[in-house]
Amino acid sequence: PYISGLGPAVDENKYKRSLFNMSQFAEFQTLIQKPTFPAPCPIYTGYQLVFILSSPRSGSTLLQRMLDQHPDIESPEELHLLHYDTYAQRHAALVQAEAKHLLGGTVRLRAKLNGLSIDESRLIEANFIKSEEPALNFFVEIGSNFSKQYLVDKTPSYAYSKTTLERISAHFPQARFIYLARHPSAVVKSLIDSKLQDIIPFTRRYKDDSSAIPEMIWALCHENIQSVLLGTDKSRLHYVSYEDLVTDPTEAMASILDFLQLPFYSDCINPYGNNQNQQIETNEYAGDLKFFLENKVVNERADAWKGFSSLHPLSDVSKELMRNIPFYGV
Repeated sequence: PYISGLGPAVDENKYKRSLFNMSQFAEFQTLIQKPTFPAPCPIYTGYQLVFILSSPRSGSTLLQRMLDQHPDIESPEELHLLHYDTYAQRHAALVQAEAKHLLGGTVRLRAKLNGLSIDESRLIEANFIKSEEPALNFFVEIGSNFSKQYLVDKTPSYAYSKTTLERISAHFPQARFIYLARHPSAVVKSLIDSKLQDIIPFTRRYKDDSSAIPEMIWALCHENIQSVLLGTDKSRLHYVSYEDLVTDPTEAMASILDFLQLPFYSDCINPYGNNQNQQIETNEYAGDLKFFLENKVVNERADAWKGFSSLHPLSDVSKELMRNIPFYGV
């Protein structure tokens, strides 16, 4: 059977899960490694950095592609830089087959900005790995040929680690933040559908009821984001609802561009318009490939979770975090 507009009907049992309590959540948090970094030194660039902070499965690839249509914004694939001190550390962490595609974002952006071939850019990065070049030097390296006003770094895994988010603030004191949130029940559904938790290393170490993991991923990310952004000057922080992004992309994008003090650009609300003939290497793209399965923004995705009663209950931890997100205040 099919549900109109949403494809094959799904067995309700697929989304049944246990709610979690504070002690389970605290145990889950201990699974995140806390890397140590040298004392932070502010990094200044000729362009403005914008970080999209969100949990995974919250529409960050869609938002990244929408922003990339603007002539004043460079919004590339995921960069996966802030978790690591050096290129060598980054390579060692991501070179395994299931994560290797995440190494390509920096290679392709460097090639694009500097007029290099992919092979030339890859060789430069190989040399950086050998010499243990600091990973964050990438933001300075690309500056000489960077002609736009903004660079967007959209890497959802940053939100797994409070240490990583704190590093962003320490190294880029003038950075702006787009806090992208999607209803936790919708994220839980998408995490279960995509089986993403199966390839996140730290989730494999959780020994309690694994059915609670998808909601704990949402809670982990939002607790980290909220704790680090607490006290951030409001002029540097903008909230975006995934639901608004897909149901009223014109208004959502107008608000974002106003926050960035940029003129509205209509191509931003149709990120598929210039991409329909683009060839995407599915084993290399650093982002959500499901974006390329569509040819338009699908507004039905906003509320698809509501049709499954087992997705409605939420743990108290998630409810409390929702109270700190303006459009989800409960």
